[in-house]
This record gives sequence, structure tokens and C-alpha cells, in this order.
Amino acid sequence: MTRGARKFRGDALSIAGASALLSAFLMLAGCLGGSGTDTENGLQPVNVTARVVDKDGAPAAGVRFTVSESHSRADSMLASPVVGNDTVLVTDGAGYVTFQLKQEGAYVAQGGSGDTVLFLDTLRAKIKRSPILSGGAGSPLFHVEEPVRAKGRLRLLSGYSPDSGRIILQGTPLLWDLKKDGKYDLGWLPPSAEKLTLRVVYWASPPDSSWYSPQCVKSGTNGTNTATLKLVDGEIVVDDVVRGGSCSSTLP
Repeated sequence: MTRGARKFRGDALSIAGASALLSAFLMLAGCLGGSGTDTENGLQPVNVTARVVDKDGAPAAGVRFTVSESHSRADSMLASPVVGNDTVLVTDGAGYVTFQLKQEGAYVAQGGSGDTVLFLDTLRAKIKRSPILSGGAGSPLFHVEEPVRAKGRLRLLSGYSPDSGRIILQGTPLLWDLKKDGKYDLGWLPPSAEKLTLRVVYWASPPDSSWYSPQCVKSGTNGTNTATLKLVDGEIVVDDVVRGGSCSSTLP
């Protein structure tokens, strides 16, 4: 083999080795590069400019605005759907608040002032499909409601007596402790709070005489029993009765 041939062969091997090394590096970089941005993953942020008004249609300024996933719970909150969730959203003098959501979807919007919740409503964020306009969800309008003092007692249909627990309003960061003998005080809530899913986690004891035997009473520790908030009546009613089979399906 001539010197020129040996040199050519050596150069070819060097190029092949460098190519293999570069390919291995690119593969490793791809594995370690993370999942990419939301846009790269197919999630397109949605621009939202919401407005809050009072019962007369006048702008409500200084309202603290919160957005949560509709299926989140205060005892296991999901990451905020708002881009830059460390920013406190507050309506301006004209009642407007502008923010960006990570993706389309149905969320729960909450407006508050101090310890009072002024409204709870659904925020539907959907990108406008237009070749000219940039993605946005329009200008959803929210109305301040007349708050009601949500104070009363938890009532179990089984006749059992609740000892302690906590009350969770799904889709919001709201959570309260259930006091002794089933008493609760949720502060000031808007009437729309009755439309949201209420989760009540509790421990209960059978009274001296119960309508139902223990096997016909559902446990309250998993928070899945149907609960109904009745603001005017001052009570939360929980259906903890097992129906069907050997258990009676007729309430007393």
C-alpha cells in the first residue's frame, strides 16, 4: 500500500469516528434536553382580558382575580394554569385584568376582596382560529354577586354525627375545617358557590339510635359522598346512605 493510500485510509477512519461521536452526542443531547416548551409540545398559550362589573354594570376595581383548574382541590392543588403564576392578578380602574393561560380549557375564575369571595364562575378559554388575529379568548365578563354568610351545620342523611373534618370547594383554593358537632363557618360566599362540587372529608359517630346499620352507612374519610351546600338554610347535606341490596332505599 502506498503512502498516499495509507493517508487516505487514515483520514477516512478519522472522519467516520468523528461522525459516530457527533451522532452519539446528538442522541444524548436529545435524551437530556427535557420535554421542551409548551409551544413545542403543542400547547399554545391563550391571551385573556377579563372584566369584572358590579350588579349595576359599573366596573369593579381592585378585585383579586384567581384562576384554577376545574378539577383541582385545595388539599391537592394542581399547578396554576396561569403563565407566571407568581403574579397577583387584580382588576384595574376599568374592571379589566389581563393574563395568559398555558392552554385552552374550562377553568374556575374566582374574584375576591379581603376574606370575601365576590364571584365563582366558569372561564372558558379558547384560541380564536383566525389567520389574522393572534390567539386570544376574547373578553369574558364576570359579575360581582351579593355574598351570603356561609355558616351552619353539616347534616348526614344516615343520622350519624360528624365529629371533625374539612370542607373543600372543588376548582378553588378554598378549604375550611369542620368544627366540633359538625359546625362550619365558610365566611362570605356568593350564591354561585352552590353550583360547584363540594367535597367533605369527615369522621362521624353513630348516635344512640340510628336509622341505618353500620354496613349501610358510607365512610366519609374519602370525600366522595355527594354533598349539597344550602346557603339560605345554613346547612351542608351529605348523602352517606348505601342503597340497594339489604340496605333500605327509603329515608325515614
